Amino acid sequence: MLLRYFIVKGILFLGHKPSLEMCGSCGETEGEFFYDFNEGTLLCLNCSNTGFQMEKELLKLCLALETDDFSSLKNINLANSLWEKFDFFLS
Repeated sequence: MLLRYFIVKGILFLGHKPSLEMCGSCGETEGEFFYDFNEGTLLCLNCSNTGFQMEKELLKLCLALETDDFSSLKNINLANSLWEKFDFFLS
């Protein structure tokens, strides 16, 4: 977890802050999202159904690490497959 935290902070330090709070096209905040690496933003199902699928728990983890919200990490329960997916997202 610590290594992942430093990778996230390194990405932010380099100026690549992904928009993970809402759909970058319509502003939707609920539902399923895909991450568009070219645009650096989330897109909801109404705006796109292609890209890197971001599960709700995966989004929570990304936002918690990005904002240093360590208290919320204990409430995030990721399956092993989502940890692998998170590692792919960071690479």
